[in-house]
Amino acid sequence: MELKGNKGEWSELYALLKLLADGEIYAADENMEKLEHLVFPILEILRQEKDKNLTYKINGKIKLLDGLSNDLICEIDRAKFFEISTYVFEQVTSSKKGIINSKDFPNKEPFIEFLELAKIGNIKAKSKDKSDITIKIHDQFTGGEPTLGFSIKSMLGQKSTLFNADPGTNFIFNVEGISLTPNEVKDINVDTYKTKKTKIGERINKIEQLGGSVIFQEVEGKVLDLNLRLIDGDLPEILAYMLKVRYLTGKSKLLELIDELEKYNPLNYDLSYNHPFYRYKIIKFLYDAALGMTAKTVWDGEIQANGGVIVVKKDGEVLAYHTYHKSKFEDYLLNNTRLEQPATNEDEGEPGTPETKEKYPNKKSIKKFLFGWLYFEDNDLKIKANLQVRFIK
Repeated sequence: MELKGNKGEWSELYALLKLLADGEIYAADENMEKLEHLVFPILEILRQEKDKNLTYKINGKIKLLDGLSNDLICEIDRAKFFEISTYVFEQVTSSKKGIINSKDFPNKEPFIEFLELAKIGNIKAKSKDKSDITIKIHDQFTGGEPTLGFSIKSMLGQKSTLFNADPGTNFIFNVEGISLTPNEVKDINVDTYKTKKTKIGERINKIEQLGGSVIFQEVEGKVLDLNLRLIDGDLPEILAYMLKVRYLTGKSKLLELIDELEKYNPLNYDLSYNHPFYRYKIIKFLYDAALGMTAKTVWDGEIQANGGVIVVKKDGEVLAYHTYHKSKFEDYLLNNTRLEQPATNEDEGEPGTPETKEKYPNKKSIKKFLFGWLYFEDNDLKIKANLQVRFIK
């Protein structure tokens, strides 16, 4: 058996093993610290492996059951799950590789034997929705035993994304108030490319210095536009302005950008009674993005990861942000996210045009986001910004 994946993917296997070993999961506060008084006993973890549904039932030992027939497959001591989870954590955290392969693990035979016994054939469970792990817990407040889906976010490798970049997450702006020739636009693209980290902001600045305005027109992906408007009718405009401010100021934390929105009030809300319009609407976006809303799939408001988010911390601690405690979860999202600039894949040799595989055959990955430079479309001058949200921690 050979398993491979990045640290985030390996974290899903680690979380499964650790939670079965612990038999419980603690809630976290807005600073990602354990809430000692808030713990959820775990009754079962449900998992899909290839064509088989499995149930890991915690009852002294771990009873592995066929998820359909409920027949007992085997029993495994919980101490073994602790031993193997510790082994996985050590291998993942010590690795310097982007993709970690189990064939490189030292003394891996007991690990492989355990996985075969526990019927674990993949580091990621199969899932059709936003949830990465499905857990049946005992709710100490209601006495109920709900089965909940959780999304898993890991701090062991590259910081997790909350909302992924895609060509459809481009926000398209029109350049109005000035008339530029193709050569003048080319000069702006070339001159500003030298400042690669701030080139998009420099381009917007240049337009405004010349007397023009950069005005939001539309979201490139129609599904995303409608998803956002379902959450809140003003969200596309709010996020567009937030992207523009991110490039002009260099600020990227969501909290900082919300401060800018509240300062300039681009949508002209009545703030005379201090209603937190921008903060509230951005929180709704983050919450729905964390629990199911994506750029490509029609969003009907149904929460898929209905339990919340499980975080694997750098020290191996596994904590939960439960949707039952919505305010702490929202505070965590707001305090720990930033706008990130994904790869524009602008051609270094010819700024203002996209890279192509034909021109750069040795480049492993050429993304299709294609944003950040000034361009003409039907004689209209435009520029695109891309929306991606990543966790800070």
